Amino acid sequence: MDVQPQSYFFIRYTYRKNFLPLSANNRRYPLCNRSRGGTFFTGTDQGIRYTAQEGDSLHVLPLKALDQTDFQVNTLHYDPMSGRLFIGTLQQGVYIYDTRLHRLSQPSAPLTDASITSIHPLNRQEILIGTDAAGVYKMNTETFYTEIYMDTDPILYPAISGNSISDMYVDPEDRVWIANYPIGITVRNNRYPSYKWIGHSGSNLSHLPNNQINDILQDSEGDLWFATNNGIGLWRQQNGEWRSVLNMSGTSLHPHNHIFLSLSESAPGTIWAGGYAPGIYQIDKKTLSANYVSTFSQDGIQIVPDKYIRSIRKDSQGNIWVGGFSNLMRIRLSTEETRLYPEVSSVTDICERDPDQMWIGTTEGLFLVHTASGQTEKINLPVESTYICSLYQAPNGLLYIGTNYSGLVVYNPGNNSFMNYHKDNSALISNNIYTIVAAGEELVVLTTENGITLFRPREELFQNWTHEQGLLTIHFNETSGTRLRNGNFMMGSSNGAVEFAGTIKLPEGYSSRMVFSDFKIFYETVYPGEPGSPLKTDINDTRELYLNYGQNIFSLRVSSINYDYPSDVLYSWKLEGFYDAWSRPEQENTIRFTNLSPGKYVLHVRAVSNENPRKILEERSLRIIISHPFWVSIWAWMLYLGIITLILLTASTIYLLRRKRKSSEEKIRFFINTAHDIRTPLSLIKAPLEELREQEKLSPSGTGNINTALRNVNALLRLTTNLINFEKADTSGTELYISEYELNTYLNELLETLRSYADVKHIRFTYESNFHYLTVWFDKEKMDSILKNLISNAMKYTPENGNVAVVATQEEHTWSVEVRDTGIGIPSEEQKKLFKSHFRGSNAINSKVTGSGIGLF
Repeated sequence: MDVQPQSYFFIRYTYRKNFLPLSANNRRYPLCNRSRGGTFFTGTDQGIRYTAQEGDSLHVLPLKALDQTDFQVNTLHYDPMSGRLFIGTLQQGVYIYDTRLHRLSQPSAPLTDASITSIHPLNRQEILIGTDAAGVYKMNTETFYTEIYMDTDPILYPAISGNSISDMYVDPEDRVWIANYPIGITVRNNRYPSYKWIGHSGSNLSHLPNNQINDILQDSEGDLWFATNNGIGLWRQQNGEWRSVLNMSGTSLHPHNHIFLSLSESAPGTIWAGGYAPGIYQIDKKTLSANYVSTFSQDGIQIVPDKYIRSIRKDSQGNIWVGGFSNLMRIRLSTEETRLYPEVSSVTDICERDPDQMWIGTTEGLFLVHTASGQTEKINLPVESTYICSLYQAPNGLLYIGTNYSGLVVYNPGNNSFMNYHKDNSALISNNIYTIVAAGEELVVLTTENGITLFRPREELFQNWTHEQGLLTIHFNETSGTRLRNGNFMMGSSNGAVEFAGTIKLPEGYSSRMVFSDFKIFYETVYPGEPGSPLKTDINDTRELYLNYGQNIFSLRVSSINYDYPSDVLYSWKLEGFYDAWSRPEQENTIRFTNLSPGKYVLHVRAVSNENPRKILEERSLRIIISHPFWVSIWAWMLYLGIITLILLTASTIYLLRRKRKSSEEKIRFFINTAHDIRTPLSLIKAPLEELREQEKLSPSGTGNINTALRNVNALLRLTTNLINFEKADTSGTELYISEYELNTYLNELLETLRSYADVKHIRFTYESNFHYLTVWFDKEKMDSILKNLISNAMKYTPENGNVAVVATQEEHTWSVEVRDTGIGIPSEEQKKLFKSHFRGSNAINSKVTGSGIGLF
């Protein structure tokens, strides 16, 4: 059987026969699907019908047990375990249709005339029934036993704020959510303990006389006494009867407006009471008569009564100890003798250490009084506040001290050691410990102005019970609490008293879903899709957060969805890659980062329990990547490397050029010095040759030789002059002296100077041109140097009987001179070195022909 939860549909209006007679206003009808065939139980204003869907309408199927019903149906619930359909009606309670037996019935009580608004499963065997004006009931689906589950009566927890129930829901963690009119939503958490609340009810004399409960006493007969701000209330538990004593009611035996703070039973049926202004009274339980107690010293002198009695306690010897603002005294009941202890005043609580010693708590600290000698010893507490609210001595001798503003102090008299628990080092919800009541050494119950704390000394574990966990009243009073004979605890507050089991256990675990929100950059909230926003989705759905270098100041907020105990959640975080230690758990839920360096990080956030910081409720991680600025990116580093390389290359080139220049300068100086030395012999050679040519008659051949020699001598003189002027030319630049020459004439004259050298080497030396007359412009001196160098080299490396030819060529816009020879040439792989300083080809070196390699350079 396929069963689905109750759902609602709008059904189209129709008049067809055998279809639901629906009103034209399209009223919303509850339906319940019970099979795979598309059949429904459908509730209407005129009863419940079994229907099948046909198009947009529901077709009525015959079902005798349901066809005769005429009540208005408000809600339906089908229970698959029992096969029963629970029908909630208007003012006719709950009907039950058994689908297996095809029988309709109605439980007899207590909902026969109630309007049912909601039905929801509570567990496998029980359902919750919400009503209009009668609260919530619980029904067993097998036995149909029905009982009240929640209503506005606060005596039993939990109570709801209104009895008109609109809807209900039970979540996966068994919390019951109740929508009640007109207040809102009430949540009942069944994981937390239930308790009984005892409170005042207006002028009703059959209740507690006042909600301000200052002390609670269970007498020897098991009845409860309550000291309040309006007298004393007596609750006889056996018959539930309430009586009042010493209150302002006109029907009271003693109509006084008295505020009582402390109670003690001196003997069965005799109750001592003290408080503000009234002094001390003895109350006879049987007659409820109250007598004022006058106290006398050992010598019979009446003691001035203390109008502010804070504590009355009976010791193991049967003596009554009374502590107030002015006095601490012991009353021996057997002799009615009263003894004062004048060194102690402003008493707040009294606790017996042993038959010979009493612990006295005051507003000024802790005292130990030796009952016999009267000696008083002040115990110096290691806390800032000396105001003591309550005392409790455990069976193992440890003294629990509740202070005002300094938390809980545990004193070990055996070794004079102290342990102080407060909000900063434990899970205490307050540093004001008003009442201490214990169940042996296993459990100590502490009350505060914020709720109840359960302290388990062996584990040093604190658990808090506050308004968040459904505690109705949370502001408890000083020394107002006791452990009852049945083992339960009863604690007094400013809003009545609460009774709960002595075996109370609060849940140690609960679900808590962590949420990231309110992401800010430079203190401005950023949303997905905004210009410049790094968020593609909401920050809570972001797994990796990419930020630019300029977005390294940011923050985000952490919160937890926790319906059980929101104030118990603390947050701790660490940023992997920056600081690997976890931060101290605290309630501060905004995580901020300022000027975070570029890099990859992982933000880890934990939600931990304040009650047990070792307990991790949840942990989330967020990868954060902050990009590097351009000037530290890989491309920037490549650029920097390129610039540095260029600088190094430039520097090395300059260095090499300078070294080369220095070497060249040294060579130039050598050439200049050599030129100076050559110039003098040349001058001495030139003069005799000129004289010989002018004075001697020579043959034409001799005259030609003399002229050739003179031309070469003049050429050598020009070269030496050029060498001498080379340094100057290197610094000021080389100047060209361009003139017009006829190329054939110039080359013939030049080649004639080299012909004798060709004849000596038996080389065929020729000149050719493709023109008869060509006027060109050049620097004759430099052209002479170039051509003589090329031709002389050609002749030098051309063997005998070889050929050296000079060819001049004219083209359309250019002219050229080529020197061709049949010599050894230059290897092709070495030709690129032709114009390097001192270069000579390898074949030239092997030819053993002398040379310097500087001609072309």
